[in-house]
Amino acid sequence: SSFRATLEETSFADVILHVHDASSPHRNTQASTVRQIITDLGAQTIPVIDVFNKIDLLPPARLALLQAQNPQGVFISAGNKLGLTELLEKVEENVARRWKFRRLTLEPKARGLIGFIYGKALVSGQKELPSGALELTLMATDGNYHSILKKLTSF
Repeated sequence: SSFRATLEETSFADVILHVHDASSPHRNTQASTVRQIITDLGAQTIPVIDVFNKIDLLPPARLALLQAQNPQGVFISAGNKLGLTELLEKVEENVARRWKFRRLTLEPKARGLIGFIYGKALVSGQKELPSGALELTLMATDGNYHSILKKLTSF
């Protein structure tokens, strides 16, 4: 089904936002189901940010308890635009942990791989060296960077 295919895309994510309806009486059951699906998809190594939405619907004591039970969670009200800056910062922090700056020298014979490299990394600089090689400054995850290196060594 298309829903399953959409879920399978999760395995390529840098971070998963698990959005909980903080006001739902079934929140814990729903959260267990989502965690099981993440495991079934083989995506359990991807960082998960627990986002508790609709906090504006909770009494203050219930919100305080939820925050105490989920100290790593992010608490928002999307409708009232509360907590969105904190959520964005948490996403950026998680993505930055996975993506690292790197330098790569691409010899002239390997220039045909430039499209492959651009598909696997965020290239921020490209400088031609006197030898005709390209020095690339890029950001890539460990997995993507190793994929690039493997392709270069087999070229």
